[in-house]
Amino acid sequence: NGEMWISDAWNSVRPLADGNTAKAVRIPGVPLLMTDRDGSVWLANDFGGIARIRHPGGAATQQVEHYLPANGLTDGQTGAILQDRQGTVWVGTARGLDRFRPSPLVPFHGVQFDYYPALVADRKDGIWLHDMDKPLMRLRDGKLSFVGEGHGSSSLFQDSDGSVWLLDQITRDFYQYSEPGGAPLRIPAPPEGRQVET
Repeated sequence: NGEMWISDAWNSVRPLADGNTAKAVRIPGVPLLMTDRDGSVWLANDFGGIARIRHPGGAATQQVEHYLPANGLTDGQTGAILQDRQGTVWVGTARGLDRFRPSPLVPFHGVQFDYYPALVADRKDGIWLHDMDKPLMRLRDGKLSFVGEGHGSSSLFQDSDGSVWLLDQITRDFYQYSEPGGAPLRIPAPPEGRQVET
């Protein structure tokens, strides 16, 4: 955003125009500063490890992450930092070279899972999820939709037609959910199947 950041050694790193230090980040040394492709400010803090300031300048959205030997950094003494053409951030420490790669991991907070959820990748796009006593769920393009009714927890399978199958562990019945949606097809388990532990 064009904002200039400065370090006043052994005190803080802050935007130059931030007179009241509302956006200042306290530091334990004289850092090297680097801005990555996403606009985050990285600090190699002498003997204080690495800090990354996400959304710098936004008082409400600014987040500071710290990396130290306790969470994987080879050493707390850092003296070099750069970002390569692939977006990887490299940090030179007193005991080695550390690499921070961009991660496509996105936490999902759409529903609370109470049991071990079952997952299956959709043949076209997204994933199907199932958890104890919850409807079958489909996550596609970041949107969660619920299909059908609650069932006992089960493994999931998607057949060549795109239908998703599950075995209700409580009733021991099979359910087939067709790709277009609608009510599931219930297939009762044979009597001898109801006697078997699954």
